Amino acid sequence: MTIGEGITGWVIANARSMCNASPELDLVGVPEGVGKNYRGVLVSPLLREDGAFGAISLYSKSRTSYTTEHVRLLESVCQHASSALNNALTFEKTKESALTDPLTELPNARGFYMMLEQRIAECQRMTSESLAVVSMDIDNFKGINDQYGHAIGDRILASAAAVIRKELRQMDILTRYAGDEFVAIMPMASTNMAAAISERIRNAVEEQRFSVRTGTLVQLGLSIGVACYPDEGETTEELLTAAARKMQSNKHLRKSVLTLANTPINTVDALR
Repeated sequence: MTIGEGITGWVIANARSMCNASPELDLVGVPEGVGKNYRGVLVSPLLREDGAFGAISLYSKSRTSYTTEHVRLLESVCQHASSALNNALTFEKTKESALTDPLTELPNARGFYMMLEQRIAECQRMTSESLAVVSMDIDNFKGINDQYGHAIGDRILASAAAVIRKELRQMDILTRYAGDEFVAIMPMASTNMAAAISERIRNAVEEQRFSVRTGTLVQLGLSIGVACYPDEGETTEELLTAAARKMQSNKHLRKSVLTLANTPINTVDALR
């Protein structure tokens, strides 16, 4: 039902009951052989503080009109239904927010554990199914926060998350695990596939220039570690630990290469 269209749409838009109109107004698209059997309709809104959020619609094959008493009865039912449904919607919204990082709108660590456990259970049912966990950490992000402030740092984190998400497959799940650390769950991904996509993510992030203030851009580095089910772990903790350990090794290696690259020529010669 589109809000404002048909009888039910009008009731939701105006937060008022309606009866004794033509049911055909609500039955657009219903096969004619079905729609023509209905002769009467009564609709009442589901209400909460900010207005109507739905409706209960009754269609009758025998009754062409409803009385005021019928309207009062349905409105009473809607009052009780509104309370129950609104409570359920609020609960779902609260549960969703508890699993979502407000900055990036990605699943948080709690959401990550829930979703990875579900994917591992699926892999266990399908014995040949593969799964990859990719741990990613932005290099020296503390320096950005210290130099430009946490508000700028938060904005860059959200932008970096968007770059990473764009490079993943549609079926992959990106989560903000903690601080400047992201973890991706990649169903049906082999070690080679996960490694190739991870390298694509690294290149995309490191090629991006992020604005910290007018005329000032910064470049980010990204350390990555990949662990695959079942070779490197069969539980959530095993896979995450293996991926995080590889990510830390990658970070140390990148620091060593960067340090060597920035070493004065005479020192390099001395090392040789």
